[in-house]
Amino acid sequence: METNPATEMPATKLLDDGTGWPTRVVDTVQQVTKQTNRFVVEPLKILSTALVVGAFIAIVAGVMSVMLMIALFRLIDTYLFPGISWATDFLVGGILLAGALLLWKKRA
Repeated sequence: METNPATEMPATKLLDDGTGWPTRVVDTVQQVTKQTNRFVVEPLKILSTALVVGAFIAIVAGVMSVMLMIALFRLIDTYLFPGISWATDFLVGGILLAGALLLWKKRA
C-alpha cells in the first residue's frame, strides 16, 4: 500500500523548497498583524472607551444639574419665600447670574 505524502506532511513542509519562505511569509503576516493591532486597534479602543465614558459622564452631570436646580428652587420656594414664587425666581436667577459673571471675568 502506498502512502500519500500530502496527508502526512504539514502544508508548510509540502510547499517548502528548502529556502524557508512559507515560514517567513507567515512570520511577516503575524508581525504586520501585531503592529497594526498595536498602532491602530489599541488606540482606537482607548479612544472609543473614552468617548463612551465621557458621554455617559456628561449626560449624568446634566441630569444631576437639572435635578439640583429643581431641588434648590423648590426648597427656597417652600421654606424661604412660601407662596411668593417670583421672589424665588429672582433669587435663583441672581445666584446664577452672579456665577455666570464670575466665570465671564475669569475667562480672559
